[in-house]
Amino acid sequence: MSLDDTVSKQLEMMWKIEEVQSAEKSWSPEQSKCETSYQETVRQAMDRRIVVRLPFKEPPTTLGLTRRIALRRLLGIERRLSSNPALKRDYWEFMKQYLELGHMTRVEDPKLNEPHYYIPHHCVLKPSSTSTKLRVVFDASCPTSSSRALNDILLVGPTIQPELYLLLLQFRLYRYALTADIVKMFQQSTASTPFLSTRSLQYLADKYKDKYPLGSPLLKSSFFVDDFIGGADSSEELVEIKHQLTAILKEGCFELDKWHSNHVDFVSDTTTKSWDLGSDTITSALGIKWHQLHDVFLFSFNVPISRTVTKRSILSLASSLFDPLGLLAPLVLVSKIIMQELWLLRLNWDESVPQALHSTWETFVQDLHTLSSMKIPRFCLTIGPQQVDIHGFCDASIRAYGCCIYLRSQDKSGNVTVKLFTAKSRVAPIKRKSLPKLELCGALLLARLLQKIQPTLAHLEGETFFWTDSQIVLHWLKQHSSTLSAFVGNRVAEIQDITRAGQWQHISTKINPADIVSRGCTNRQLTESTWFTGPEFLLRERKHWPQPEHSNLDMEVVNKERRKLAFTQVTKENYLLTVISRYGSYTKILRIVAQLHRFHQLTKYKEKADVEFIQPMQLQKALHCIVWIIQNHFFSQDIQGLQRGNPVERSLKHLNPFLEEASGYQLLKVGGRLALSDIARGQRHPILLPKGCYFVELYVRHLHLSNYHAGAKALIALTRLKFWILNIRDIARRTVRSCIHCVR
Repeated sequence: MSLDDTVSKQLEMMWKIEEVQSAEKSWSPEQSKCETSYQETVRQAMDRRIVVRLPFKEPPTTLGLTRRIALRRLLGIERRLSSNPALKRDYWEFMKQYLELGHMTRVEDPKLNEPHYYIPHHCVLKPSSTSTKLRVVFDASCPTSSSRALNDILLVGPTIQPELYLLLLQFRLYRYALTADIVKMFQQSTASTPFLSTRSLQYLADKYKDKYPLGSPLLKSSFFVDDFIGGADSSEELVEIKHQLTAILKEGCFELDKWHSNHVDFVSDTTTKSWDLGSDTITSALGIKWHQLHDVFLFSFNVPISRTVTKRSILSLASSLFDPLGLLAPLVLVSKIIMQELWLLRLNWDESVPQALHSTWETFVQDLHTLSSMKIPRFCLTIGPQQVDIHGFCDASIRAYGCCIYLRSQDKSGNVTVKLFTAKSRVAPIKRKSLPKLELCGALLLARLLQKIQPTLAHLEGETFFWTDSQIVLHWLKQHSSTLSAFVGNRVAEIQDITRAGQWQHISTKINPADIVSRGCTNRQLTESTWFTGPEFLLRERKHWPQPEHSNLDMEVVNKERRKLAFTQVTKENYLLTVISRYGSYTKILRIVAQLHRFHQLTKYKEKADVEFIQPMQLQKALHCIVWIIQNHFFSQDIQGLQRGNPVERSLKHLNPFLEEASGYQLLKVGGRLALSDIARGQRHPILLPKGCYFVELYVRHLHLSNYHAGAKALIALTRLKFWILNIRDIARRTVRSCIHCVR
C-alpha cells in the first residue's frame, strides 16, 4: 500500500471514529443480497467448522489470469527473504502453521480452464504486537489480466458488529472487566471476510441460544472483530460468562485465549490489553491500552519526531491518533486545528510548512511523548451505585467547539463519584460563524452524543442534565424553531427533539469543564484541570449546584437570528374608498355617506324619515365612518395589536395611540401628556389620520378654502383641532402651492 493510500485510509478511519450520529440501520440491495447468500449457503461440516460460500456480485468468469503476476510477486518476496534470515524464518513458520491448521491446501492438479484466482501475499510487521510480530496478508485486490480483482466481484456485506466506541463505553461500566481474543479468526483478506466472520459468530449465537442463554447474546453484542470486550459486577457472573463463551465458540471450532481481567482469578495473559483500528495496514501512532492489574487506561506514543515537517507527514501522524472515547480530546484538538490550517495554506503534499506552524507541530508532538505517565481509571462508577446521573457540558471558542459527558454515581451511604465518561470536539467551519452559533453547534454535538450513548446507559437509574455557559443558546432553546433563522432554527429543532428544555442549565465559564475541549491544551494543562473529575460542585448536594441567573442577552444577536418572514400582501380595495376617489368635494363625500346611512336605517327598520334633510349628527357619523375605514386600511396591524393588548411597534409608538369609540366606531386616537390639560377632548386626543390618503388631502383643501385660503401654518393648526395627520406640514404646503388663487 502506498503512503498516499495509507494516509487516506487513516483519515477515513479517523472520521468514522469521530462520527457522533448513529449509522443507518437500513441495508442497501447489495448488502441484503450478501445476507441472503449467507443464509442460503451456510452449514456446519462434520468437524463442526462453519462453511459458507463466497458471496459473488459478479460471476467468477469475469476474472482474468493471475498466475503470472502472483509468481512474479512470490519471486520478489523470496529475494527479500534471502537477505533477511530472521524474517524468512518467521514467514516460513507462519505459512507452515497456516498449512497445519487446514487454512490452505496444496493444489496438485490446477484446472486453469475453469475460473480461478491466484492470491499474491506479503508480510506486515507489527513490532508493537504482543503475539504475532509478523502477519502474512493475502492480497485479494490484485487485478487480473481483465483488470478485475477478486475483491471487485465480491459482495462486501453490511457492518453488523457493534461499534468499538460503544463497546469501550460499556466496558467502563463493569466493576470487573473481562477481555479475550478468538484464535486465528481472521486468516483471509477478502472484502467479504469481516461480514462472513462476524455473521458466523451470530450464526452460532442463534443456533445455540437455548443451550447458552448468557453466552449467546454476548456473542452478538460484545465482540469487535475477534476481541471479546465485556465484564460483570460479580465474580460469579464472570465465571459463567467465561464458561458459556468458551463452550459456545467451541461449537464452531473457535478458541478463546489471552484472557485479561482486573479480577486476578481470570487472568491468563499478563500483558496490557491494547485496541487499535483493527487493520494490519494501519498503525495507530497514539494507542489506548488497558492495564488490567491497576485497572487503568494507558496511552502510548512512540513515533520519532521527523526533521522534515510537511503537509503529508502532519496528516499521516495526526490522522493516526487513536482516542475513540475522547479522553484526550483537548490534546487531539490541537492536531485538528493544525490540519485545518494546513488546508487553508493550500500547500503541496511534500512542501515544508511555515515556521510558525512547524514550531507548533513540534511542540505538540513533543507533548505527546509525555503521555506515558497518564493513567485514567477504567471503571467510572462507584461500587453498588444507587443512582447514576448524566451531566453533559458544552462550550465553544472561535476556533472549535466540543462537549464532554460525566457520570455522577452515588452509593447507599451517599458517597459520590464523578468520572469523565466520553467527549467529542470539532474544529469551527472555515466559513466564519459567530460565537453564539458555534455555542449552539456545541449544544447540538452534546445532544447527539447523548442520543448515541443513551442505549448504553439505559439500565442506569438517574437524571440527565445539560450545561452551557451561553445565555443566548438557553434563550434559543426556549423558542419555537419556526421563529428563528434557518441555521439556528434547524439546530434548535433537533436539540429540542432529543432533549427536554428543563434539562438545560447555565454554568459559569470559569467552572465549565468543556471550555478546555473548545480551545485545546497541553498535557500539563490537562492534568492540572478538572477534565477527568468534572467540576467540584458535582460532588455536593443538588442545592449547592449553580442556580439560574438573570440573563443579560445581547438583543442585537437575538433579533438578528429571528426568522425574516416575507409576505405577498393582496390588498382588497374597499368599496367606499373607491367611491370617494371619484369625487373632488369633501362636503359632497360626507353627504353621500350620510345618505347611505339614512337608506340603511330606513330599509332595516322599515321606518319613515323624521326630516327630509341630513342632520349635523348624521354628517358627523358619516365622517367617523370614513375615518374608521381609512384607519383600518392604513393602520390595520397597529389596531389589531391594540385590540390584543399589545403595544404598537411601528412609527406610531411615540404618539401613544389608543382606541376610543365614536359614533359606534372604534377610532385610533393620539394619547400623551395632554390628557390632563384643560382643553376640548378633541384637541387633547385628536383622531389619527395617515399621509398619502386622497380623503385626507380633500379635507385639508376643504379647510384651506373655507378659511379664506389659510396659509400652511394656519392649516396645520386648524387640522389639529380634530385630527392628527401624519406629515401634515408637507400636505399643508402642497395644498397652498396647488391653489391657483394663492399662487397668484
